[in-house]
Amino acid sequence: MAENGNRFTIYDVMSQRGDFRQNPANRGAKDHRGLSIFKKADFPQILYHPTGEEVIAVPAEAVATPFGPKMVGEQRRLKTKTVSSEEELAEALAAGWHKHPAKAHKAAGRAVEVPKVNRQAVQEQIAQLQATLDAAAAEEASALAEPIKNSPDAPATGAAVIAKLKANAPAKEAE
Repeated sequence: MAENGNRFTIYDVMSQRGDFRQNPANRGAKDHRGLSIFKKADFPQILYHPTGEEVIAVPAEAVATPFGPKMVGEQRRLKTKTVSSEEELAEALAAGWHKHPAKAHKAAGRAVEVPKVNRQAVQEQIAQLQATLDAAAAEEASALAEPIKNSPDAPATGAAVIAKLKANAPAKEAE
């Protein structure tokens, strides 16, 4: 049995053929020498409706219950627009389209938190971690640069070590 169960799709075939490795838009893309050919693609981009309008992706299903029929399983998605150039992007943003779905939900009045990043805190944390790494690297470099200091009674050569062991060894008793 395969790791992924019994699933086998066209994407598995495409992956085995190497289609994803040859596409420079994919992070794992490699050329014939094994070098990365990934290029960040700015376009196409998906934008989200200015007022957060939704469309029904999967209609509801009527289910009979003891309390009467219930409509369940409806799935909705935001209306989107795909832009493929800087000009289209500028026009759509001027018309009110959003780059992030949370902003479209907020425009529709739905309670959604827009993700926020405190850039200053992140920069401070990066600087602190870099200082820790630099200090550890400096400590390691200084430890490697110092010659090993032996104690005054430590022998310098292998022969001296053997002589010292023989001198400190208890004498063998004759039988």
